[in-house]
Amino acid sequence: MREDTDYRFTIEQIARLERILLTTRQSAVGSPYTLDVIARIQYQEIARMRAELDAALGFDANATKQSIPNNTHPRKDAHPQMTASHAHAQAILDLAKQSGALMFGEFQLSAGGASSYYFDGRIVTLDPRGAYLVAQAFLPILRQCGAHAVAGPTLGADPIVAAVAMASHLDGGAAIPGLIVRKEAKEHGGKRAIEGPLMPPGARVAVVDDACSTASSLFHAIEVVEAAGCEVVKALAILDRRMGGSDELRRRGYDFAALLEADADGNIAPANADADGSIAPANADA
Repeated sequence: MREDTDYRFTIEQIARLERILLTTRQSAVGSPYTLDVIARIQYQEIARMRAELDAALGFDANATKQSIPNNTHPRKDAHPQMTASHAHAQAILDLAKQSGALMFGEFQLSAGGASSYYFDGRIVTLDPRGAYLVAQAFLPILRQCGAHAVAGPTLGADPIVAAVAMASHLDGGAAIPGLIVRKEAKEHGGKRAIEGPLMPPGARVAVVDDACSTASSLFHAIEVVEAAGCEVVKALAILDRRMGGSDELRRRGYDFAALLEADADGNIAPANADADGSIAPANADA
């Protein structure tokens, strides 16, 4: 396993190359053939770097397009629980600390009660690198559960939904449209409670948010999505505050997972990875 600094460097290199690739392809429209050749070379370089990253994390690049962990033949130097989502979670935690998204002190929470820390997920998800990391951590989980769309309550989930939807287009897999759940339905126009592409009845939807305390925002989004005739197949958060919300979600039968989790003392760390490559708290019952 590479050192964390080498891993983060690799992630940054891939993100930068992808931005260059998109810019080059945009410039290539209506331009000489040479620019398209350059774009293809850059795409090959990105694929090579992704393969190196998968190898460093003990993944089998040929197993699946989404790089499902190779649990049968793991690398000897790879941590058995260090999946891509787990590694992205650590990078997200580092970014949260560096950017001021994670602060310590005495804070009143919108969900009620006080906390010794405050996590402003929007500072992470509106940061270009943060949006990339969150999308890369969530997307394999959504693909594994067979989600047809990703939805979340406005405002905290808005950048997450957009990032995941874009990432689903860029990775060459099936597109996963984004849906934004309003706090209440519009009183004018289409009077919609959900913004985004109309999904057919029975569509499988993953509901996401930046943090889960009492899960009131997630429950609101779930209720609206289910009222629209869709099936909620996954509930996700960047941070599980362990304030009862995640337990209640599971008690009601929802499959919940988080990238980060806090303990009673406010210590935050990446959640443990399950054998299937998804992320869930170590003390989860479900």
